[in-house]
Amino acid sequence: MQNEQAREIVARLRRIDRVGVPSILTEAADQIERLQYALEFTTRERDLARGEVCRLLARSSKCDPDYWLTLAVSEYPTPELVAESRNWDLYRKAATNG
Repeated sequence: MQNEQAREIVARLRRIDRVGVPSILTEAADQIERLQYALEFTTRERDLARGEVCRLLARSSKCDPDYWLTLAVSEYPTPELVAESRNWDLYRKAATNG
């Protein structure tokens, strides 16, 4: 939803500013686009890192099953169970990971 709202705001700013001379509206639209890209990039990077953590912990659980007993999950958890134990929704559709 936020992504769509940002795109609409940028489109409105660019429609209003038709003079062709750089103005505060053009600068605002450019800045919104830069911030939106940075947010999307950061979210992807975070999710990739979290996925690696889940895979690593699932593999290493065979060496330390007592850790997983405290979380009340299976003896050999999957990456999905690791993510769930950390409240990360990496493996759900339309994940937000907030």
